[in-house]
Amino acid sequence: MNIVWQLLGQYRLDEAERYLGAGLKLAEDAEFLAFLSYMHVERARLEFARGSWDAAVRSAELSVDTSLPVRCPAVTVIGRVAARRGQPEAASLLWTAWDLAVQANELQ
Repeated sequence: MNIVWQLLGQYRLDEAERYLGAGLKLAEDAEFLAFLSYMHVERARLEFARGSWDAAVRSAELSVDTSLPVRCPAVTVIGRVAARRGQPEAASLLWTAWDLAVQANELQ
C-alpha cells in the first residue's frame, strides 16, 4: 500500500498500477477488507491522475463509509473531481475532507 501511495505522489502511474493490481488481488483473496478499502482510494487517485474522473469517483465511493483515515482521501478525490467539473458541491466536499483530516490527526 505505501509504495503505491508514494508512486502516485511521484506520478509514476504505470508502476503504481502494477503494484496496485497485485495488492488488490491479494487483499481480495485474503479478505483484508481494511487494506482493500484503502487500495480503492489509491485506485481512485490513480484514475484521477489519468483524467478518468467518473472511474475515480466510483472507486472513491467504495471507501466513503470506512474508517476515518480512509474516508478522508476518498472524499478528497470526490471533491477534487467536483472542483474540476465546476460542481457547486465541490467546496463543501473539500471542507468535509479537511475536517476529516483534522479529526484523523495524521500526517498523511
